[in-house]
Amino acid sequence: QQYCLTSLGDPVWLFVFSALPRLSLVFEQNKAECLEKIKHYQKITIIYALLLLPFAMYFAPEIIFVFSGEYIEEAVFLFRIMYLETVIIHSNIFILHFFAASGRYDLFSRIYIITCIGSLLMYAVIVPTYGALGMALCIVASALLLVFCTQYTIGQYKNIILSS
Repeated sequence: QQYCLTSLGDPVWLFVFSALPRLSLVFEQNKAECLEKIKHYQKITIIYALLLLPFAMYFAPEIIFVFSGEYIEEAVFLFRIMYLETVIIHSNIFILHFFAASGRYDLFSRIYIITCIGSLLMYAVIVPTYGALGMALCIVASALLLVFCTQYTIGQYKNIILSS
């Protein structure tokens, strides 16, 4: 995953990494139950991200000040844009890791490879023209691409994974 100022200290990653071994065990015993647990955990992370969104947007100037020692208007604006990436990633984090929990590392890797290629192409085209704003927008677009690839792959393979 992308790691930036908007992800610092995010307890969702601890939640994900601590839950994955348990989810893998549950998958071995009951695939449908594993998917239900993942959906439940996913709802929790979405609620968490949406609850933090207004605070991150409102306190963006103070957050930037803590890390830079200055109130930089452009940095505040870019922080707010990039915080959307955090919300988008949280909306997908457990569904994406369903592939890892189910042992389908091939699909998990394919999602990341496609996202990386698409992201690199976006960065190569957009960043030279739009600079820091282009980078922030590409980060958000990369997160959206990751969600799209995950949802598409779930739609294509969910029944195969659950029946295998």
